[in-house]
Amino acid sequence: ITVNTSGTYTATYTDINGCTSSSAPTTIVVNAIPTAPSLSVSGGNTTICQGQTATINANPTTGIIWLPGGQTTSSIQVNTAGTYYATHTDANGCTSPLDSIAINISTNP
Repeated sequence: ITVNTSGTYTATYTDINGCTSSSAPTTIVVNAIPTAPSLSVSGGNTTICQGQTATINANPTTGIIWLPGGQTTSSIQVNTAGTYYATHTDANGCTSPLDSIAINISTNP
């Protein structure tokens, strides 16, 4: 069976003579999917000048995995334009949906 609700489950078998046998109960805990992290840029500006670095922060600050790169820190520093993603893995090993933030580079005059 497929289970998506926490509970205690038992399987029962009945043979052709009506005799039954039951398994030992099994308790299943279904954990909630954690909320996606909230991403922000220090200083609030998602457009930086060539040669500058932007610091992207994630909240919560633990269990974060950044993409691309796979860093597991609460913040990353970037100096190239692109979309950066983060996911959150909680203490139960459940992984959140991704959140993203786009960084733009402004050409120096």
